[in-house]
Amino acid sequence: MSMKLSLPKVELRIGGASLSTGKWEDTYFCALHFFPDQKRWAVKSLQTLSQSQDLVPIDPPLSALVVDLPLTHVLCPHGHALNAKSVSEIKQKLNKLLDEDAMFAKTHPKKYEQERKRDELIDFKKNLLEQKTSSAQLSLPFKRKLKKGFAPHLHRPIDAWVWLHYFDAMHLAFGVTFDSFGHVSVPLLQRFSIFREQLGIKTEIAETNYWILLLELYRADIISKKQLLFERKGSEGASFRGHVVEQLESELGLFIYEQDFNILVKNPRAFASFLFAVAGLRRQQADLYQLPKWSLEQSEHFFVPHFLAR
Repeated sequence: MSMKLSLPKVELRIGGASLSTGKWEDTYFCALHFFPDQKRWAVKSLQTLSQSQDLVPIDPPLSALVVDLPLTHVLCPHGHALNAKSVSEIKQKLNKLLDEDAMFAKTHPKKYEQERKRDELIDFKKNLLEQKTSSAQLSLPFKRKLKKGFAPHLHRPIDAWVWLHYFDAMHLAFGVTFDSFGHVSVPLLQRFSIFREQLGIKTEIAETNYWILLLELYRADIISKKQLLFERKGSEGASFRGHVVEQLESELGLFIYEQDFNILVKNPRAFASFLFAVAGLRRQQADLYQLPKWSLEQSEHFFVPHFLAR
């Protein structure tokens, strides 16, 4: 399915950088440039980030940069704490799910156990993104997560929103969960603050998540369930990345040099940064989910793009 883009009238540069592992070795910075005279987007500036402390302005400057860091603490290090009312409302949302699950287990014990065992199997006829949170039956991993609770010093409201919409799919497909500060160190945030000075004040910075992007590509049928579960890493990882890059190149009308294509296919960090840049392109086109107001407190820069044609 085609993701048609309304082409801008001015030259734009949108970058992406995958940083959340805490290591900058072989961390690639990827930028998509739009050239009005040619009316097309091209992958440019695919390079490793400088590990030196010397500030060298990025040339040409970026219109926007998308990263996978909690920007709450990068852009507003002295921002306000989450107020008690917001914390209470979020906890009520999550506890309500646990209460409904407990009631279902009590009133339908046999059916509850049957559903639980069925959830432990991989059903290729079942969509990974089917919403379970609206039903009384919760998966065991999701229940364990909810019982640990929402802690305002560890989580942001966006964490709860992601859990409600992606927890089971992320856990099943990747064995991970979303936690704002789970993979981020203070030194990394400090290094990014220094790197940000290279960008200039005109660069808009936004935040998204790599695993969510893969799930949204799956929702858009760009990635199959088999690819997502079994072919995205190991010996088949390069083939998986090549498939995704080729699909996005075709759907979005991107131009990618052969040497850049080879880097995107061979290097997972370069590939992730490319996805962030593509997500930034979708954001520039205002093709993204409208997140509820409560989830964006402390996370106003977080977004999830659409990859479905609309």
